[in-house]
Amino acid sequence: MPTAVVSPSPDPSTTPLKTRGGPPPPVPGGGFREAATRLAGFAGAVLGWAPDTFWRATPAELAAVVAVLRGEDAGIALPDAATIRTLQEAFPDG
Repeated sequence: MPTAVVSPSPDPSTTPLKTRGGPPPPVPGGGFREAATRLAGFAGAVLGWAPDTFWRATPAELAAVVAVLRGEDAGIALPDAATIRTLQEAFPDG
């Protein structure tokens, strides 16, 4: 029986910051179930999201949070006061 070769994980102190802080890379050949499980685990462990929060989030929302965690938030525009008021009126439940 062939033995599996396991590469050691890179040393976090030598890994560039841009490659840390995001969800683990996809598993080659993995499908939706594997990717969703991996991302849900990341959202729960790193972001503290409950499963319901994860499943209600859009891919864009999850990507925005991960970008901020990775220090890539320069392109994310914050809403102004008028936009926030409009959203509060449209979604009064908070």
